[in-house]
Amino acid sequence: MEEENEEKVREKEPAKKCQQGIFVTETTLANPNGSFNDNRPRFDIDKIYTTDKCIKYNVRDYIHRFIQGDGLDLFYIKRKSDEADQFTNDFKSKEEVIKEIKKKQDDFRKAFVQNHIDVRLFGSTLAVDDKDTHTKITGPVQLSYGIDLLGAQIKEAQIGTPFSTEDDDGDGGGQTTLGKDKLVDHAMIAYDITVNPKNAVHSETGDSILKVEDLEYLKEGLVFGTNMRKTTSKNTNSKLLLMVTFDEGNHLNIGELKRLVEVKSKKFNKSEDISSTPKFDLTKLYQKLAPYIDKIETIKLYTDSDVDTKTDWDEKISPLKEKIEEEDFAELIN
Repeated sequence: MEEENEEKVREKEPAKKCQQGIFVTETTLANPNGSFNDNRPRFDIDKIYTTDKCIKYNVRDYIHRFIQGDGLDLFYIKRKSDEADQFTNDFKSKEEVIKEIKKKQDDFRKAFVQNHIDVRLFGSTLAVDDKDTHTKITGPVQLSYGIDLLGAQIKEAQIGTPFSTEDDDGDGGGQTTLGKDKLVDHAMIAYDITVNPKNAVHSETGDSILKVEDLEYLKEGLVFGTNMRKTTSKNTNSKLLLMVTFDEGNHLNIGELKRLVEVKSKKFNKSEDISSTPKFDLTKLYQKLAPYIDKIETIKLYTDSDVDTKTDWDEKISPLKEKIEEEDFAELIN
């Protein structure tokens, strides 16, 4: 029992080690992140891309639904007003939420950080009062925009409603109302993850506001929050998460990593291909990491159970093997 308690205390300690990572998702016949203009999948020149916001939403939503409580609450979520019922979308304003926090604790900034895991992870810019006093926190965890690694294309699917338009007499009986869904055919979207605990520190102690346990919930939220966000238009699944932890004191960022993951499985072009096994080649990624081996503590590779990875090991990158720990996604919640 003492060992268990000791472990729980240790997890709540401030994070001290820099990390970098890659998160890869697969989208099939769906819209991974529609634009605000017309809800088309986001597309630039020749690449499908997504914003960091859609992944942060998945993390927040997962923590809100399944984890929150005792310092793991969320600030950036919708809160229904006291007068709203289950069928009414009437939400509290930012000012109302701030007033509620101030009533519970005099030191707003301290409560803001201590109670809200999303602030500790992703930071915040917030006008606190009528005097326009700002609380600005640079998030220790930064996510890049996601880019497609597979050459996905945008497709349109025609859809209809069960209601017809009015005919010329205004009596109904006209044609069925038609619309279009815009989606991608098949995308593997990769994100860079950067963790720098020194981005935001407590002024009194110099310790990071980020806790070690926050990073465990981050990984869980990335993987299962993405998988849980299931609608007809949001059919995206987590496939690979790799996190590199540097030794304490090595404040490193070795540059973008996501483009170094090579997709070796084929993009599907007929219905029977949709269930094919995703395959990733990590050789170029490990070639990038190899020169930093003396500064790397661990490389943790988490994958979905249907994923295959391969690496062409040579003398240059083979020493990394002793740093790599491979686990199934299921281990994140065990």
